[in-house]
Amino acid sequence: MESEKRLPPKWMLSIVKMLIHPDYREDIEGDLLEIHQQNVSKFNVQKSNQLFFREIILLIRANLIGLNFFNKSVMKKKDILILTMICLALLGAIMLPFLQGSFSIATVIVSGISQAVGFIGLVFVPVGIVGLAVNQISKFKAEPSYKSRFNYAMALTALIMGSLLYAGLNTALFINGDIKAGTLTLLMGIFLVYRAFSYLQRNAQVIPFQRVFVYLICIPLVAFYGRKVLAFELADMSRNHTINQAAIWITEIESYKKITGEYPDSINELNAELPQPKYMGIRDFSYQKKNGTYNIFFVQWVDMGAVQEVVVYSNTDDYNMKGHFASYDASQPHWKYFWLD
Repeated sequence: MESEKRLPPKWMLSIVKMLIHPDYREDIEGDLLEIHQQNVSKFNVQKSNQLFFREIILLIRANLIGLNFFNKSVMKKKDILILTMICLALLGAIMLPFLQGSFSIATVIVSGISQAVGFIGLVFVPVGIVGLAVNQISKFKAEPSYKSRFNYAMALTALIMGSLLYAGLNTALFINGDIKAGTLTLLMGIFLVYRAFSYLQRNAQVIPFQRVFVYLICIPLVAFYGRKVLAFELADMSRNHTINQAAIWITEIESYKKITGEYPDSINELNAELPQPKYMGIRDFSYQKKNGTYNIFFVQWVDMGAVQEVVVYSNTDDYNMKGHFASYDASQPHWKYFWLD
């Protein structure tokens, strides 16, 4: 059982087997597993799995290049630049709640939608692979109109699904009362969808749209990487930094107890200038006195903005957090964090 824990997840191993040619599979898979075991000894299982997933991304990239997906007939320099900008924008959106700044629910929503692209968008990766394969095969056929119809249908499908995701973002902004951001994204979305649809209609029988299939492969994979690795790494960083900020709160509260003999009923009784979290996805610190002791806690959102993470300090380890589906020890003693739906 211990040896199984040191192996990467089975779904990762399955992807590796699919990506590597059978003639080289045993050697390459053995090398990857050996590196993984070294990483487990050096770091931990979670970190090692993340590094193993990065190797999978590199294998996917190598396969795409090896299949000549990025040749000039498919992707020109302009297209590569656009794809790169889209991927960077997605990663930037995923990072927003974990960057320093004042709390904003809009950053949580934007990050959640961007992470959802990586989760929902995986459905389109096989579509992109099939589309590219059809384009390659159709070069040897005498019916280019079939390719045009197929490409147009796939491009239109991608546009519709992208529009629905964008509409979800816009609706969430209005629901959460961010009228200014919601109005701006609504107007921008209407303009972009109109321009994209007009472009498809004008070029339905002319442009092969091969680059669309590259987008359908690369964009979901980049967003999925951002969700599975980047978001959780940054969440750890912002959580640990915010816990360190709370040390001043604890010091002031304990000093109050030494002077008065009891903990304050309200944090306002301290009459001290206390720091607040400095991340756009973390709400302010909260204080709660109970049964002769107290809790300090703050909230941040992770995993597509659907998981609420409540980080709690209790000097007696009495957390009494109800409704959570997972709990973990934090980086400092007497701190734990809980995940709630």
